[in-house]
Amino acid sequence: MSLRTAIAAALVIAATPALAENLNAEQARTFVVGRQFAFVCFDGTAGQGKILSDGSVAGRIRLQGTAPERHVTMPR
Repeated sequence: MSLRTAIAAALVIAATPALAENLNAEQARTFVVGRQFAFVCFDGTAGQGKILSDGSVAGRIRLQGTAPERHVTMPR
């Protein structure tokens, strides 16, 4: 494989993520509904939850990493 071919292949592979398309609202909803997510903040707060079909979220959170774990829902 020549150097030019290798460079061209590397450029094509690097540019592939730029080919992503935009999502409309319905496609975005389909993508996130039912998915679970988890997070950890710099202050130690951590949690996990699930996005429900009506756009609300239900899950658990532990504030500052030391508080008891709580069940939360948004919006209430």
